Order: sequence, then C-alpha cells, then structure tokens
Amino acid sequence: MHRNLVSCPRNGHIFCCDLGDRTRFRGCLSIKQTQARILEKQNRSEFMQLSVENMAVIGQELAIRWSDGAESYYPLEFLRRHCPCALCAGERDIAGNVYRAEPKLTPKSFQLKSCASVGGYGIQPEWGDGHGSGIFSFSYLRSLDRNLS
Repeated sequence: MHRNLVSCPRNGHIFCCDLGDRTRFRGCLSIKQTQARILEKQNRSEFMQLSVENMAVIGQELAIRWSDGAESYYPLEFLRRHCPCALCAGERDIAGNVYRAEPKLTPKSFQLKSCASVGGYGIQPEWGDGHGSGIFSFSYLRSLDRNLS
C-alpha cells in the first residue's frame, strides 16, 4: 500500500495516509518522526535511485547491469540510432515543430570508443566517428529496453 505524508489542516501536523484515501489518517507524526520516515524510505531499496552497477561492451552490444539487479543488452547500432542529442533527435521550437538534420552514419558510427558516467543520472557514449554529445539518462535507457519498460 502506498502512503503519502500530508499536513493537517487544523494544526499543521504531518499525517500519513493512504494515497487513495486522503481523508483516512493513520496518525499524527512529529517533525522528527516525519524526518525519520523520509530517511527510512530513502534507505529502502524500492526508493533507491536507479544507477548502473556494471557496464561492458560484449560483441556488438552494450551490456548494463542495473542497481536493482536487472540486466539490459543494447545493440550498438540501435543505441547510436536512438541518440538523444539535438543533432540526432532534433530540437523542438515553441510551437512543437521538430528541426532535425539527418546525421551521416558510417560503419564507424556504430563502434563504441568509450562510455562515461554523467553525474548520477546517465551515460555519455563516444562513438568511432567522433560523435559524443548524446547523454542517455538512466530512465531513457530503461525505456529503450522493451523487456524492462
């Protein structure tokens, strides 16, 4: 059951209630209790931020082992063709029109030279043709894996 922390309209105390029923309170929590609950949730694996545990090129695929134990295998050509950078994916204007140039892809475009972590949220591959501006967020990568999305 998912729970949500809400503020009491009478006295401002924090309450824990079911997400589906905001009127059924589970009891008043002090600020310290509220902070303890938030820390407890952050420490549980179900609330941990997704990250890459291990990553390796195996043949013509990029293999990723995620922090939740799942594994993904992405063909290198598939990843290159799904690069999210402005050059490859295009840019939207205020009206929603997408402006995109067709990048010239050669066999080197599908060779992975290196792959760096970016912050705690993604990876940035560098391809054999010199292209390296695309940052694949972990959530975007997971959405590309049809077995996990």
